[in-house]
Amino acid sequence: MNEFQETPVSPTDSSVTFARTLNAVTPRVIATPSLIAVNVAIFGAMVASGVHPISPITRDLANWGANFGPMTLNGQWWRLVTSMFLHGGIVHLAMNMFFLWYIGRLVERLVGNVGFLVLYFVSGIAGSMTSLAWKPEVFSVGASGAIFGVLGALLGFIILRRDSIPDTVFGQLRHSVLALIGYNVLFGMMVPGIDMAAHAGGFIAGFLCGLILSQPLSLEAVAARWQRNAAVLLVGAVLLPLAAAALPEAPPDMEQELQRLMDLEKQVNKTMSKLVTQLQQEEISAAEFADAVQHDVIFPWADTRRSIEGLLDKPHTDRAFLSRLAEYMKLREESWQLQAEGVRERDSEKMERGMKKNSAAGEIVREMSSR
Repeated sequence: MNEFQETPVSPTDSSVTFARTLNAVTPRVIATPSLIAVNVAIFGAMVASGVHPISPITRDLANWGANFGPMTLNGQWWRLVTSMFLHGGIVHLAMNMFFLWYIGRLVERLVGNVGFLVLYFVSGIAGSMTSLAWKPEVFSVGASGAIFGVLGALLGFIILRRDSIPDTVFGQLRHSVLALIGYNVLFGMMVPGIDMAAHAGGFIAGFLCGLILSQPLSLEAVAARWQRNAAVLLVGAVLLPLAAAALPEAPPDMEQELQRLMDLEKQVNKTMSKLVTQLQQEEISAAEFADAVQHDVIFPWADTRRSIEGLLDKPHTDRAFLSRLAEYMKLREESWQLQAEGVRERDSEKMERGMKKNSAAGEIVREMSSR
């Protein structure tokens, strides 16, 4: 317990007695270094597989189990746990592991090895769920929700077991807890992308777990730890599913939707080019050209446009962007429709109107690209 021995103390000092008591009730710290090892090992495996070590892209994180509303809320609930062991770069990993090592060893001594693991996972899952409730449309990774749960548990223990902590130690703990909370809140406000919702959810869950797990620091109380551990498990098993049922509807995966649209656009453009060539070389008639455009270009395009328009009513979507995208798709659809009718009816005015609509669609693309 180096935290309590930064200055020379006499053998009778209360902080030394407190440290010895902690060593007696929990002889070995096992969970904290094990969790750190697992986090580091998973990060190493990610990097070895080709994930960028400093700035991994979101799709790589998703493939490894990141928490993401369109995936998690559509049945992939395991992401609530796997996301706790993923990190958005080596700096993110280093900071989280430093805080886990700094505060985790003490809390593990206070609540026991098994109690610490129960606390860690319940807090981490609660943090992941809070992140989903706040911003389900963004990717979320990191152990910070669970680590804030450990910090919350320490606060809960201090509140209930103040009489078990010597004044000198209590002062150090109070300073450390306030400093850690203040630093992380300030850091979260200054650095974009920090999942403050996961921090808050994990901290509250950890605080409640800490209240349940708190017990006198005596060898007699150690024998009853399993009862408190079971109580936390039971409460978590009841409350976490209830909270999951109250989470919002899964938002659309916009990146996936846009990729589908780009793939479709490549396909229909290739089809249109082929049909125009066949028409010019008189391999197909005007009627066959129009029918093929209707069946192979307009029909699949219109189906996708309606899907995009359906996203406008979904929560947590960029409606302005989707509206312009739907407008672009409508103009392209009308352009192909007019060109097909113009060729079938040998109506140059319709073909010219079709070209103008296609130009208008191009203007929307340029506008959206410049945003």
